[in-house]
Amino acid sequence: MKVLLLFDVARPVAPDVAYNAEAFLQEDKTAEANILASLERLGHEVVTMAVYDNIPAVVERVKSVAPASSSTNASRSTATAPLSPTFPPCSI
Repeated sequence: MKVLLLFDVARPVAPDVAYNAEAFLQEDKTAEANILASLERLGHEVVTMAVYDNIPAVVERVKSVAPASSSTNASRSTATAPLSPTFPPCSI
């Protein structure tokens, strides 16, 4: 399964910069390195993306990594709850 691993950084980073476990460790991101290693060990294809403040880039990456629709995915999606939560109106 393809997995998108998003993680925060303290400075802007180009959206297409790929991180590996060694790069995470160089930036003192031990948890992220462990998560990446675990996902890879389980056989997942992991795509990494550093997030600073470029939300449109995150949306584009999610769209590019998302699986293509198929009849199998379509039948599954009708049998499960919607992925987008519905929030009640907020009164302040």
